[in-house]
Amino acid sequence: MAECSIKAAKFSFLAINKWITITVILIAASLTAHAATITVPAGGNVQSAINAAQYGDTIVLDAGAIYNTTLTLPLKSGTGEIVIQSSRLSELPEGVRVNLSQSALFAKIRSSIPAEPVVKTVAFSEVATSQRANYDGDAEVIVGSSNAARDEILRRVNTAKAPPSGVLVGVFQGEQRTGGHGVQIAKIERSGDQLIVTATFTVPPADGFVTQVITSPAHLVSIASGDLAGAKTAILFDASGAERARVTIP
Repeated sequence: MAECSIKAAKFSFLAINKWITITVILIAASLTAHAATITVPAGGNVQSAINAAQYGDTIVLDAGAIYNTTLTLPLKSGTGEIVIQSSRLSELPEGVRVNLSQSALFAKIRSSIPAEPVVKTVAFSEVATSQRANYDGDAEVIVGSSNAARDEILRRVNTAKAPPSGVLVGVFQGEQRTGGHGVQIAKIERSGDQLIVTATFTVPPADGFVTQVITSPAHLVSIASGDLAGAKTAILFDASGAERARVTIP
């Protein structure tokens, strides 16, 4: 009887290991199956490829081709990244800075709007920062292009004053249970009808010493009203490129 029990235990252990191995393989196969390569030939529509792509996909553009377009970043479910690369990427030496002599190895994306870059950097001026914003939701961006939106930004950070000119942009990290958190706008860009705000979100280390107080970090800046003309959507990204919030610009 003891021998039978040992054999049964061994069989059970091997069966469990086999089941775990098969499960891992199936998960890996599932993840791999979801990654796709989308090739956009010369003269093709890059925006359509971006619209169709999911996180983990790669969009390949023809080296040497010029794509005239204005790009917007659609809302995607999930997390990860979408890579856009040249069809001759493998010919570039890894870890070496490229130069003009290698330009034939790249595709070119050119704005369809004359004299406008595909992605334009938007200058901004500091207005205020706060650790105690009157806001307890999730990460959010607000563009104060209407009186109501501007007043909401100033209500949340009631120590701030509206700038004499320009448009307020506020980024809010949301309510946090301790100190050590923070948010800082790193850059603002304009791509088509989208305002792209990238911010650094600070989170204390798990074993770090922090104050036991509820905080709600916020950072307010001002941009020129001309840089907002025609913009319909504001998107907030963190430093890793993950989308944190999206809002319609009033």
